[in-house]
Amino acid sequence: MVVTVKAETHHEICARIIEAVALCRGIDVLDIDRPLATVIDADSVASLWQPDSADRDVNGTVTFDYFGCRITVTSEGVIEATEQ
Repeated sequence: MVVTVKAETHHEICARIIEAVALCRGIDVLDIDRPLATVIDADSVASLWQPDSADRDVNGTVTFDYFGCRITVTSEGVIEATEQ
C-alpha cells in the first residue's frame, strides 16, 4: 500500500510522517512504538521544507525506512509511505 500526505508547515512534518506510516500499515499511531528520532534527525528533515523562507534554495527529497515503510519526504512537504 502507498499513502501520500502533505504537511502544511515544516513544524508538522514528523507528525505527518507517523500518520502516513499508521495509515499505510493500517494501525493506530499509538501502536508505533519506535521513536522517529531513532531513524532520522527530525530537525534536519523538517528543515528540508521551509516555505516561509524568502530565499528558499532547498529543493529535493529524503528517503529512509521506518517501521516497515519506505518514507520519502519532498521539499514541498509531500510525504509518501510505501509498505515494505
